[in-house]
Amino acid sequence: MATLEISLLFGILLLLVHLSLEKIQGFYVRNKKPLYAFSGGVFISYLVLHLLPTIYQVEGRLSKLVFLSLLAGIAFLFILDTHISKHRIKFKIRAETREQHVVAFFVYHIMIGIAFITFSQSVLDLFIFFIPVALFTAFSSLSMKEIYEIENESQPLKLLLASSTFIGIILATLLPVSRILYYPLLGFISGSVFYIILNDVMRDVDKKSLYFVWGILAYSAFISFIWILF
Repeated sequence: MATLEISLLFGILLLLVHLSLEKIQGFYVRNKKPLYAFSGGVFISYLVLHLLPTIYQVEGRLSKLVFLSLLAGIAFLFILDTHISKHRIKFKIRAETREQHVVAFFVYHIMIGIAFITFSQSVLDLFIFFIPVALFTAFSSLSMKEIYEIENESQPLKLLLASSTFIGIILATLLPVSRILYYPLLGFISGSVFYIILNDVMRDVDKKSLYFVWGILAYSAFISFIWILF
């Protein structure tokens, strides 16, 4: 199967992940925190052992832009999180702020879809990227269950949000991403995810540290195994 077809397949799988969460409401509620901690550990391993070394290999002035984009990703999520926190009323977000949060969710997952296509030159890199993204998509604060009260929304809107990653894949297929944009995009995604892990997982690390460490150990072992084989 061609790498482009695999990218599209992974995009469809992420769409199904988005849509399936409310179908497993009980399981989600009971296991969200430990699985979120585990997925955070998996993503940290991916960032440190695979993605950041890839970014570090960028040469010339582009390397500075990449690390600036990483900081931009951290700053963007911090500003968004701070803005939303200031507008919470009894754990519900004001309508206008919730809309901003949903737009950020939509754009973020489109960038994830674009990243899938940029990885499509290597099936192995694509697969290593898909696993932490799928886990984070399901259980992080950027999952549909956390971002939006989808059970109260229209089906077309729900489908649009769930399709955001797939839409990003289609856009990147029609409008290929240049090398100048590719690495800064990876930096921005890395910084965004790093902030989410620090903010949502590490602040409650005393209750979930074991799951977080298991995620680190499991994916570090997996990546080490890949290194040995390839």
